[in-house]
Amino acid sequence: SFWGNDTLYFYSTRFGGSVCRVTRNGDIWTQPSKVSLTIPAGKSLGKQFSITTDGIIYAELWNNDDSDADIYRWKLVDGRYSAYEKPNENINSPEYDFMPFIEPNERYLLFCRQSPEGFGKTDIYISFRNADGTWTKAINMGSKINTPEEEGFPSISPDGKYFFFCREGKFGFNPYWVSAKIIEELR
Repeated sequence: SFWGNDTLYFYSTRFGGSVCRVTRNGDIWTQPSKVSLTIPAGKSLGKQFSITTDGIIYAELWNNDDSDADIYRWKLVDGRYSAYEKPNENINSPEYDFMPFIEPNERYLLFCRQSPEGFGKTDIYISFRNADGTWTKAINMGSKINTPEEEGFPSISPDGKYFFFCREGKFGFNPYWVSAKIIEELR
């Protein structure tokens, strides 16, 4: 398994905006090192990414002029990250698609989309992975999650019981949580 208690992945501007990692050996952490991801020309790595138990990274890439954002995937092969893959239109739309959270076993992907077809400014969507590795058409998580305000930062608790997200409010973004059973209701 890729996950362990000895490695921490994070976004840093230290190396020009990249995914970085540190590893713990006893009580000592290594110096941060950049995770080598191939980024297509004209794109830059956003601050949100998510990793599966097998080390597959899902991240948002923004056009350098901020005119669009899409979600990309890098697979860990023999200790190195492969060339990027861009999931099809079932995940990436002509709208802004960003803030990915991949379920640790890659069963579903939660992400945000800024679309005039949604409930408001930014909504949270979900796409389920089929047995053949393709993805279902993204589903808006509905009015139990999305409002006319901006929703974002979706994640699931490590035990899979709780769905966390933030909503824009009077004083910034406020955290919320609901039962993760809402995910199975949408399947």
